[in-house]
Amino acid sequence: MSDHRVGSHAYSVRLYSIRQVRGAFAALGLQLHRGDSRASDLVLLVNNRRLGPQHLTAPPRLVTVVVATGRHAAPSTASFAKRHHSRVTRYANVTAFSKGYVVDEVKAAISALRWGTVPNPAKPGRRLVVLGDSIGGIWLGESRRNVERAFGPGRSKQRGFISYFGGHLLVNYWFHDGLYNRVQYLETRWGGYHTRSGVRVGSTREELRPLYVSCVSKAECSLQAGPMPDARGTIFTMRHGRVVKIDVGSF
Repeated sequence: MSDHRVGSHAYSVRLYSIRQVRGAFAALGLQLHRGDSRASDLVLLVNNRRLGPQHLTAPPRLVTVVVATGRHAAPSTASFAKRHHSRVTRYANVTAFSKGYVVDEVKAAISALRWGTVPNPAKPGRRLVVLGDSIGGIWLGESRRNVERAFGPGRSKQRGFISYFGGHLLVNYWFHDGLYNRVQYLETRWGGYHTRSGVRVGSTREELRPLYVSCVSKAECSLQAGPMPDARGTIFTMRHGRVVKIDVGSF
């Protein structure tokens, strides 16, 4: 097919606002701006201006996002050239057309919308895994002083690697061969921590699919939650089709 049309559709789930969609994609380094949708109930967002935290010049229409603004979107007169995009990602009232090499960022943005994991400075629940952000109430970038004030000094495994909560959570202060005073990496092999969707150590590969993860092999699935380089993300280590370890950090 030479084009792809967004036609009439009924949206019974939550409708995401233009601001929410732009915010989720911006967190992944994809700056979206309004384009010409030629339809009153569809908003076209494109990233023709900037890409990533370095504000690099973006290739034309690296990502095109269509947001339906009503429960019943009228048939669209806008056509989106399929030859310019190799991937289509949909959720609720959002449809993203993208180049294949940025599909991880697109999937992460959609996942952030779905599960409410756009970075938030508020401390999450003590047993919650916030994708690309925190595990068990300790979040990436938090100062070591704050961690120790809240949870004590922990048990040192080796320099910069501190075990908490009876070994359920490993906090790492090392990054790129350097020791820092802020959390760089979190790891758990305990099934008591879970994402908002219920994914935990022990979950199946099928249960990971709603998170829009990318599974590069049978041994690993991941979700990017920040822009490159050193993108924040979440890695699910798999064994025999089940999660055996969850890592949150910059990779």
